Amino acid sequence: MTSNASPEFSRRMFAISCFCVACTVLIFFRRLQAMQLVWQTRDLYSLCYSIPFVSLLLVFHKREVLRKLPYKPSGLALVVLCMVLVLIVGSEAMNFPSYSLSAAFLVVFVAASVAALWSARAVGELWFPILYLQLMMPLPDGMIAWMDYPMQDFSARIAAYTGSLFGFPVVRTGASLRLIHQSTQIYVAPQCNGMQSLFAMIAIGSVYAFFMKAPPWKRMVFVCIAVLMAYVANLFRLTTLLIGIGSSVYLDRHEQAFDHAMGLCWFVIAVASLIPIAKGMRCGQISSL
Repeated sequence: MTSNASPEFSRRMFAISCFCVACTVLIFFRRLQAMQLVWQTRDLYSLCYSIPFVSLLLVFHKREVLRKLPYKPSGLALVVLCMVLVLIVGSEAMNFPSYSLSAAFLVVFVAASVAALWSARAVGELWFPILYLQLMMPLPDGMIAWMDYPMQDFSARIAAYTGSLFGFPVVRTGASLRLIHQSTQIYVAPQCNGMQSLFAMIAIGSVYAFFMKAPPWKRMVFVCIAVLMAYVANLFRLTTLLIGIGSSVYLDRHEQAFDHAMGLCWFVIAVASLIPIAKGMRCGQISSL
């Protein structure tokens, strides 16, 4: 794009950006600290650190569209902004911070701030970068615990079946796998059940869909396929691990390193497969950055 933003637009966008960032840090400081602690202690949320930066890049992508929007602050948005502030301050004062809702509060706060300081149409243009911030929120522990073991068990079942197909008979006990002719036992831990790949593919697939020139329903289908590819990649990783350990004593002795290498390899393949999948859906054209 060759057109440049006017000085007035640049100052306005810079002022709004600084306000949103400063207020977010000040108002959500304790909540961001709590979320950061979860990100730091759980590999499942390791990608969350990049979410704010990706959101800012998506806003930058919309700069030319935003430049043409009129300056028309919304009074209703100001009321919503005040209500969100009251809820946040009230929950802090009552020692009921509701950290699990922090990202939801953050999304509403940023959207209301943009509408109150700029216009509701700006929020309409920035709905995806703002909503993308929701991926910063860790899921409730109860939900993770409810999902973990069924996914472990499912992954172990499929890996045992595919391993047997390739000539490596496997004895499965719950989420544990053992090759019949070897003493090595593989446990499909919660970290290996595909949840981490799932969250990563949602984050990557939704951004890819955002840039696609396609109807909304095709974009939603594309994100669903990206989620499916995360599971497929994880199952291939487990199958490759079984085959590698069953066919090589060296790999058996270096199981963890081999597992990490295969995990990275199959995840990269899954991400790369999104390109031909998008072309197969006839929505492979990407909007210009």
